[in-house]
Amino acid sequence: MAFHRGMSRSVPILRSLTTAAKVESEGASESGLLSMDRMPREPFLNLLYSETMRSIKKAPSKKFLMIDEMFKKHNSDIFYVRYPVRGNMVFIRNPEDVKTLMVSEDRKPIQSAFDFFVEYRQKIRPDLFPESSGLLGSNGEKWHQVRSQVQPDLMRPKSALYYIDDVTKVSDDLLRLIVPDDGTVGQVEDVVPLLYRWALEAVGTIFLDTRIGCLKKDPPQEAVEMIKHVESVLGDALFELTRLPKHRLYRTKALRVFDEAAEGLHKLSSDIIKRAKSNKGEPKSTNRDEMSVLDKMIDRCGKDSSIPQVMAMDALAAGIDTTGNTSAFLFSLLGCNPDKQEILYQEIQQELGDRDLTPAILNNLRYVKAAVKETTRLRPVAPAFGRRTQKDLALCGYKVPKGNIVVYAAAMQQRSENYFTEADKFIPERWIRGSTEETKVPPFVHLPFGHGSRMCIGRRFAELELQILTIQTVRKFKLVCEDGPVEMADPYLSRPEKPVSVKLVRR
Repeated sequence: MAFHRGMSRSVPILRSLTTAAKVESEGASESGLLSMDRMPREPFLNLLYSETMRSIKKAPSKKFLMIDEMFKKHNSDIFYVRYPVRGNMVFIRNPEDVKTLMVSEDRKPIQSAFDFFVEYRQKIRPDLFPESSGLLGSNGEKWHQVRSQVQPDLMRPKSALYYIDDVTKVSDDLLRLIVPDDGTVGQVEDVVPLLYRWALEAVGTIFLDTRIGCLKKDPPQEAVEMIKHVESVLGDALFELTRLPKHRLYRTKALRVFDEAAEGLHKLSSDIIKRAKSNKGEPKSTNRDEMSVLDKMIDRCGKDSSIPQVMAMDALAAGIDTTGNTSAFLFSLLGCNPDKQEILYQEIQQELGDRDLTPAILNNLRYVKAAVKETTRLRPVAPAFGRRTQKDLALCGYKVPKGNIVVYAAAMQQRSENYFTEADKFIPERWIRGSTEETKVPPFVHLPFGHGSRMCIGRRFAELELQILTIQTVRKFKLVCEDGPVEMADPYLSRPEKPVSVKLVRR
């Protein structure tokens, strides 16, 4: 164990020495850096062919594996692809380069993954977003203005903790849907649709202070349609629109699918938000810690601002996909690791017992938090993320000029034996300080919510929802998955590649 960890820490040093030797042997510029034309290049047509064949075979998208193979092919920690229209996309995997990319940011970083959302909301369908395109649909000063207004109420830990009781009730409703109160066993052939409903209900409770009704036996049609639209908006159509922007020449099938789903999502979420606002009336309290998130944003941005509605709309959509899929992976991993699930159960019994959950008790549930974090390592909802550079950068011995997209291929690095012992195994202990299996991980290897000012604005709420669902499920039931852990597919964000079959057995 000690030998492995020592080797892990030496990997960046060895890579630096290798890069230095390469620069010296190949001839560098006066700055000591190689130009981009000396960087390994992967032809765009190779990617296009691979994805086309995958689509023809109707196989799950596995871009994270394809990118990892390209690193191996080029025997390098860096390579680039020249995309039509979008330009160069540089892929990196060394945490030191990730640190350089993240630390170099100014206060208005450009998230390249959102380029199409910016285009869609500002150029293709500005009629849907006439006043503000929100965080998802803006960059630069427009983005900074929105972020500065909503961050104070969304990123404070106390803001999320206020909803412990509400999220607990939502999680109990989900479990009751799977196993009725008079039942002992519940078998679900695919738990993902139920977890999407749970995620939408939880986000609605937090942001709108209202129950949408997603966990009724027969949920409202608007909830069913919202989930369907989110799957389309964040699925294969979005990947097609970002990979090769043919939609700028004519209205492609991908744009039509995305547009119809996005418009439907906009209408449904707008209806839900307006109904919630009219039912609520004035805020129940002037104490900000007791206001709903929507009320806080209205109070801070003004009653006439469209920012609160756009933010609530994005929260409803993002919560379904990101939190819903992460919870599905969590169920799968816990169900396939009964020994880890038992440790989790014992911690919950010891710290919580039959009492109601409180912020103080939640703070002591270290194994719960570690299990959620280990899930995001093995099955990251964002298998890669990047920036469009706003200054020249030195990455892996090369000069990357400003204006290029740089992408950190995170998924396979988070499973690399360079940084994690038994990297493919579900070991929550590696995140617990003082544990014999604690892993000293370079700080920029695992970034499940991003980094810096572009960090996921809903992080506090997503973590709370996942932790409470874990607590309520394991304290009442044993999770069993007999088909083995489900791998991920990545049409855009990650989702289970096949149905997640689970059995819940009452304790």
